[in-house]
Amino acid sequence: ILSKDYKASGVALCHRRHRGNRPSHRRASALGTGTLQHVARQRGDSQQCPAIETAKVLELGCAEGGNLVPHAARFPKATFVGVDLSKVQIDAGNAHIKELGLKNIELKHCSITDIDQKFGKFDYIICHGVISWVPDFVREKIFEVSAKNLSENGIAYISYNTLPGWNMIRTIRDMMLYHAKNFVTPQEKVSQSRLLLDFVKESLEGQETPYANILRSEAALLANQSDHYLRHDHLEEDNKQFYFSEFMNEAGAHGLQYLSDCSLPSMYLGNMPKNVAEKLQGLNDIVRTEQYMDFVANRRFRSTLLCHSSVKLNRSINNEDVKKFAMSLNVVPEKKLSEVDINNNENATFYFNNNKDSNIGSTSPGLKSVLYTFAENINNPLTFDDLVKNASSKLKGNMKEAVERDLVANAMNLVIKGYINLSLSSGNKDKVNMAKPKLSDLTIYQATKTNYNWVTNHLHMPIAVNIFDKFAMQYMNGKNDKEQIITNLLDDVRNGKITVNKDNQKLESDADIKKELNNFYDDLIGRFTNAALFV
Repeated sequence: ILSKDYKASGVALCHRRHRGNRPSHRRASALGTGTLQHVARQRGDSQQCPAIETAKVLELGCAEGGNLVPHAARFPKATFVGVDLSKVQIDAGNAHIKELGLKNIELKHCSITDIDQKFGKFDYIICHGVISWVPDFVREKIFEVSAKNLSENGIAYISYNTLPGWNMIRTIRDMMLYHAKNFVTPQEKVSQSRLLLDFVKESLEGQETPYANILRSEAALLANQSDHYLRHDHLEEDNKQFYFSEFMNEAGAHGLQYLSDCSLPSMYLGNMPKNVAEKLQGLNDIVRTEQYMDFVANRRFRSTLLCHSSVKLNRSINNEDVKKFAMSLNVVPEKKLSEVDINNNENATFYFNNNKDSNIGSTSPGLKSVLYTFAENINNPLTFDDLVKNASSKLKGNMKEAVERDLVANAMNLVIKGYINLSLSSGNKDKVNMAKPKLSDLTIYQATKTNYNWVTNHLHMPIAVNIFDKFAMQYMNGKNDKEQIITNLLDDVRNGKITVNKDNQKLESDADIKKELNNFYDDLIGRFTNAALFV
């Protein structure tokens, strides 16, 4: 348990952190001065990155557009282009685009190596989960495109497998490749690889050597991953891993510089052991610092942001900067607001992501009111002013200045610790008509016209949905109220399209079914609201 009490502000963080490796597609000086020296952000007299609302975006290896299509639907004035070598994927993506009637996106069936200057310049270039799994000549082309096709102030995103994290698990990959080569079809190779993982775990029973513990942990972790992950990450012929410094040498040779990591907390030295942070603070070289942090953390995956070397960067981040953003924090209070008096100095506890092993506590009335406001607005970013206004209303007397002071003093710390999420746009919860709930055209399309078991919310996150959710979604077009939606669902039950069970028993009478649908509807509205799905 790692616990630290920020007495100046009255915030305490307590959480168990898993420091081992796991598949994840995912610094600075101490925060006491309110300034982070090693986090890149464009600001002030430095150059500004393009606005996404009108940007030109290119994705390398776009598949069927699962990333680009939601962006195109949300930002109609922006332009999106995707390329992929799979004609099947491109055809599927273009079918989605046609059905949705999107005019600002184009998916092209071609190789990354076919991209030249005729494609034009792009403000954002995305290459996720590609560069580690292609031949050397394609990797070289990715860096070339990221430089030559990037606009003056544009940003390129590239994700890749990293060392040293992969050094310790390459043995598992080698085992799987050795065993799988005796089989023909991809599914056979995956199935046999799973059997191999079981064999490894069984063979290590009773062994407690460091090597055995590493293999056992990795085998158990991979056993819970999808077939797609095993096939893509461990059974591909090409799987190149980079030390971060090696990656940046390649990027630098093409005139690109390091902007930042997609995960701000991963860059914060204060999240490292104290003695490590003290030794690295004096390096004054962000690439070397990041490389040493990778060595210590045994990092295995990175999502790196690059820009042209000519771009001037202002790397300072101050506590006051939170005023420029909308903020959200996924916390659940230990006690309901109605059960406590937040005006006193008693401690209040909030569970981060509803996990009791990771909590945030405060005795400050101002901060407690802020945390309760966050809890009421899960996945609904609030501007600084709205957050202060909402929180102040929960306190007795005129506490606006105190709330603002406490929020400024603590918010950036919670950002770099990985708690608060920053956004350039605020949520829409206060504008949703709950009497006649409405989903976006994209969400309804994904629910009714695809086999996905997820839909995309306004924060560009995949939200898992079940069969009942998908049936209800088709009626949430802003024209139907609760009674009409339940009536439509009841008709679906009568027509045999869906069944309603309770306690593992199929309900038969209309009265029982309607009662259960009412309960389902109320639960659904709460889940969809917290998932930022309504417009």
